[in-house]
Amino acid sequence: FAELLQFCASKRLAYHVVTDAELEKISHSTHHEGVCLLAKAKPPVSPSRALQELEPTGQLVLLLDGVGNPHNLGALMRLAAHFGVRYLVGDEATLPKASPSAVRVAEGGAEHCDLVRVAHLPQFVGQLKKIGYQVFGTSSHEGLPYTSQDFPAKTALILGGEVFGMGKE
Repeated sequence: FAELLQFCASKRLAYHVVTDAELEKISHSTHHEGVCLLAKAKPPVSPSRALQELEPTGQLVLLLDGVGNPHNLGALMRLAAHFGVRYLVGDEATLPKASPSAVRVAEGGAEHCDLVRVAHLPQFVGQLKKIGYQVFGTSSHEGLPYTSQDFPAKTALILGGEVFGMGKE
C-alpha cells in the first residue's frame, strides 16, 4: 500500500494504519483484504438522464426484475463492467443499494456501472421501446440460446430475480 499512502500524503488526505482487529471494526467485515477507504458514494443517475444518454448511444442495458441479493447485484455489476454495460436498472422497491458487500463482490465493477432506480420497471421498459430499444427476457427454463440470436444495437436484457425469475408484467 506504499503507493496509496504516498498519494494520500501528497494530497494531504488523512490516513491511519491500524491493526487487523481495528480494521474489522471499522469496515464491519472480515473481508477487507487489509485496506478500507472512506469514499463518497456515487451520485444517483435518474431514469430520465439514463434515457437521454441511452437514446443516441444504443448501448446494452440490463434490467433487473426482482434481483434482491446484494451479492448477486455485485456479481452483475462485475459482469456488466466487463462487457461495457453502464446502466443496471431496477425497481426502487426491490433493487438493493450498492452496499459495501455488493461493491466488494463487484471487484471494481461498481466504479464503471450506474444503478438506476425506477418507480415502475415495466413503465421504464415502455420508455426504452419508445427510443428504439428491443427488450429480451432471459430464462433458464425455455427459449433459445443467446448465441443463436442477432441482437440489435439497442438491446435491453431482463434478468429475473433469484426466487421468482421475471415477473409476468
